[in-house]
Amino acid sequence: TPLLATCGGQMTVEEHFEQGLEYMNKGNEDLQTSAQLAQEGEEDRAQTELDKAKAEYQKAIAEFEQVLEEEPDRVSALVNLGAAHYSVLESDKAIEYYEKALELEEDAGIHSNLAAVYVNSGRIDKGLEEYEKEIELDPNLAEAWAGLGLYYNGPPLQPEQAIPMLEKALALNPNLTDAANWLVLSYLGVNRVNVSMTLLVSIAARVPLYKPAIGKRVFQLSWMGRGDEARAELDAVEPFMPGD
Repeated sequence: TPLLATCGGQMTVEEHFEQGLEYMNKGNEDLQTSAQLAQEGEEDRAQTELDKAKAEYQKAIAEFEQVLEEEPDRVSALVNLGAAHYSVLESDKAIEYYEKALELEEDAGIHSNLAAVYVNSGRIDKGLEEYEKEIELDPNLAEAWAGLGLYYNGPPLQPEQAIPMLEKALALNPNLTDAANWLVLSYLGVNRVNVSMTLLVSIAARVPLYKPAIGKRVFQLSWMGRGDEARAELDAVEPFMPGD
């Protein structure tokens, strides 16, 4: 295994890679803590944890770059560099590394990561292309169907196109709360009120923080034509993961 010189001696490529993963995991933990503190109104502490997360991600970037010096075509390092840069809001660098990884290996997961970067940086059409490529490779990826549903869920809202994609996503993974939220609005968009309310009740039964009052307010706001406010109410719901 190639050796790389460091100030503390020599580390193997694998050691640099593993160290990078450790920094990524620590950054993710700090980021999660920051989000929780922000929800609790602890803004100063949340910012401190966010700064710590960014520092961990930067250290991870340095480690993965060391790996690429010896193994420039190592896909796992490229993917992790994409994730690390995205985590510090460097979308262009993230896209660069994900695209490089895809040149070396056609993989549905990498297309998914790239789609998320495109969508969250405002390049919706490019994100849509990546979700479609992801589905071509693996039609059973719920997150890809949810991403396509989000695209058609607006703005502008195109419920007829969004509904079958979001239903497919939930059929594959019923625990995608965001997809369920978007599907509620899509149902309301075509006046399928009873179906939308049934789905709201189903979410409330499985998500402790999703109170019935939220569903009632979303319903009221939607029917009053205040879709943006309804979306904000839904976005405030804490997602849940399988097994929670």
